[in-house]
Amino acid sequence: MIATSSPARTLAGRIALSGAALGLGVMLVVSVLGYVALSRELKLRATDDIEAKRALLQHILSEVPSIATLIADRHRLDDLLIGHEDLHLAVFDATGSKVIATYSPLALDAAPLMLEALTASRLSAEAPMREWTAPAGQRLLVTMGAARLANGETTQIALLQDRQADSKLLLRYARALAIALPIALLIAVVGAWLTARSGLRPLRRFTEVARSISSKSLAGRIDVEGIPFELHELATSFNSMLIRIDEGVTRLTQFSGDLAHEMRTPIATLLGRTQVTLLQPRDVEALRDTLASNVEELERLTRLIADMLFLAQSEQDKRSLDREMVHLDAEANLVAEFLMDIAEDRQVKIAVIGNATVSANRLLVQRAITNLVSNAIRHAQTMTTIVVTIEQSQSSVTLSVANEGSPIANADLPRIFERFYRVDADRSRDSGGTGLGLAIVRSIMEMHDGTVVAASSPEGRTTFQLRFTPIEAALRD
Repeated sequence: MIATSSPARTLAGRIALSGAALGLGVMLVVSVLGYVALSRELKLRATDDIEAKRALLQHILSEVPSIATLIADRHRLDDLLIGHEDLHLAVFDATGSKVIATYSPLALDAAPLMLEALTASRLSAEAPMREWTAPAGQRLLVTMGAARLANGETTQIALLQDRQADSKLLLRYARALAIALPIALLIAVVGAWLTARSGLRPLRRFTEVARSISSKSLAGRIDVEGIPFELHELATSFNSMLIRIDEGVTRLTQFSGDLAHEMRTPIATLLGRTQVTLLQPRDVEALRDTLASNVEELERLTRLIADMLFLAQSEQDKRSLDREMVHLDAEANLVAEFLMDIAEDRQVKIAVIGNATVSANRLLVQRAITNLVSNAIRHAQTMTTIVVTIEQSQSSVTLSVANEGSPIANADLPRIFERFYRVDADRSRDSGGTGLGLAIVRSIMEMHDGTVVAASSPEGRTTFQLRFTPIEAALRD
């Protein structure tokens, strides 16, 4: 059964929800700021308008002969208010204690309250304007001031501007936002989801390749062509990982096959000898010979298993390799002394020439030299000398092991460092070799970031060369 995930648990859903939340937040902030800005702009416009009307009113009143004329001739101020239904005017005496005239029902109703405000000096020269809510609920912008008539009489005027139109405009704006925000939120969610799915579409390549990977098929790779820049490095690393896994599985498969193949012969030999011995009565000497042969075969099998385990662990041990200053001449002389008896049995000599120091694991270097010298002893002609030459240059430190023997064909040279590859299989088995000595040498050199190469002349001089990194370069690494 395929498990389904809620949108909140999918990456595309999370991106969509996050984008929607961010979009909603931005829209709310913009809407609030827009509302505040609109409200401020409307107030400024109303303030400028009412101040202009007050100045005009004061100018008109300055041409009125007297208060009595003002009361009798109302048309002058009525003309001022024509076309301005939102403006309302009340005129008071000099003390502000008596209403002289009002020019709208609203002004008439508000006049007593204007008198109260004027008496309480709520409007001063420093703050000549305030917002006020009338008893009927209208929002009013109120300004008061003195006006001098033509005969010198002084009056107090109260000019009111009804801001209901501005309130309605702000209300319509808020309602429009209330309708637009959910629609915008829906568009933001859908847009973010579609964008997320489109942006995450390249990740499907990872899924498809991952699904195609199995122990039998490791050839799948992610096509980096056209992949977004942000995912290019991930795709490259993913492909590199698949390559390493493929190589590891290939090595493991080859390792298992080689081990099974090589163990089959000694096990079959042991089994056959034992079965033959058990079928017929044997004297003590015959049994002893059989057991001695079995012990020899078991020892070879033990070396084989140990060598295979070493090769299997070499890659993991590379990073934790313990290094020290190793004198190659000292190690070569130590190996020569250790193998001297075997060399004398083969009627060959070992000579060490030169000296150099490298940063390496002493035991591993010693093992590599031992394998090369042992191999040279097995294949050297009698009455010859195996020469171990140590040289140092700016680019590398080399240790060469050369012997005189049968030449190695050019077709065999590239493969002699492979596991269980033998130029002369029968001879190698008879000499007790496991077929892993040179493979171990290559592995040891790879662990030290070095190389091993082989060359063989038609005359039969074969040379194996270990190439190390100089100490200065090794310390930098």
